[in-house]
Amino acid sequence: MKLRWDTPLPDEASQQWNTIRSNIIGFSKSIPRKVLEKDARAKHIPSIFVDSSKRAYACSLYVTTTAENGKLDTQLFTAKSKVAPLKKEQTIPRLELISIFLG
Repeated sequence: MKLRWDTPLPDEASQQWNTIRSNIIGFSKSIPRKVLEKDARAKHIPSIFVDSSKRAYACSLYVTTTAENGKLDTQLFTAKSKVAPLKKEQTIPRLELISIFLG
């Protein structure tokens, strides 16, 4: 169906869209994710990575879990990024330091 952006939808397409929209409104689904190994004897090793550019800086935290049987599992735990200040241009080394504090 080729329509211009300001052309109203045909009735059938409009009804389909309203049905889809009404099904989405109020929809909530929680998907649990495994964060850490439940075994109390497992060892958890955090690894934090930071980086920056002229426009942004960021950090990420990975957790490597070593189970008692020796199995390794590494997962992204959290991450954060920010836009570099626009008013006062910062040097890359200074933004690297700021990203360390973010981490």
